[in-house]
Amino acid sequence: MLQGLDFSWHWNPIIVISLLLLCLLYVVAIRLARRYKPEETLPSYRIIAFASAIILIALVLLTPLDTIARTQLFAAHMIQAVTLTTLCAPLLLVACPDWLLQPLIDQPVWRSFQPTIISREFAPVRSQLNEAIEAGKKAVELRPNDQIGWTSLSLFYNRAGNIEEAEAAGTKAKILSWGGKIAKE
Repeated sequence: MLQGLDFSWHWNPIIVISLLLLCLLYVVAIRLARRYKPEETLPSYRIIAFASAIILIALVLLTPLDTIARTQLFAAHMIQAVTLTTLCAPLLLVACPDWLLQPLIDQPVWRSFQPTIISREFAPVRSQLNEAIEAGKKAVELRPNDQIGWTSLSLFYNRAGNIEEAEAAGTKAKILSWGGKIAKE
């Protein structure tokens, strides 16, 4: 099964330099934060998360796994992608406390893009959610004793942030699940 695979190590200098630079920036940021805010301490689990992320990145991108992933096996490439996105990225986020990320988030450049990005990305979702609520209302109006209709309407209201309506529709769904009936309003 492993015959014919290329197990050669290649040390990509860009990856090595990037990892070293990332480590250097993390250490400098922590030291600066400790100098200006000595009351802020960094829990050891954050340092362990950072070290784990760096080690995983190095294992995925600097070992023969990378050679095999780039040239021979798509499955190895998928292992790389899954490791980087589901393990390394969250570990790096855990490694950075809010007081370390806050200066980046407070930059005027980020603040100017943030509302635009959020409104552009979620506008279609909002309109689809309103359509779903209207369709759910019509469905329960036509079939008031349909538990799935009330459950769906409850979920739509909940997703839209209308908690009171979600609870009311959810209560009706519970009544129906117990064998009760809903009278037409």
